Amino acid sequence: MESFEVSKQLWAYLQAKGYFPDTDFIHSIPHCSFVVGEKDSDFLARRHQAMTKSLLFDSVLFSQDPTQIQQRMPLIMQGRDLSTPVAASYSKL
Repeated sequence: MESFEVSKQLWAYLQAKGYFPDTDFIHSIPHCSFVVGEKDSDFLARRHQAMTKSLLFDSVLFSQDPTQIQQRMPLIMQGRDLSTPVAASYSKL
């Protein structure tokens, strides 16, 4: 987990020092994980619970509510059978 954060800091440092001529080379985007089915939903819930114990990931959001997930991932949820369990995690990074 920490190695990901360290690598982001390295890339941001190199960009700030002008090593990349294109200023759009690095930018933060939201990160989403999406799963379907009870087994995978339970796994993602346990993963979220474990990861958010770390300060590096304490802001990651988690939901098993299809309505909430649809607000963040409308195309993924479009036309989906809502009787099938789904889960998602979301981080603005």
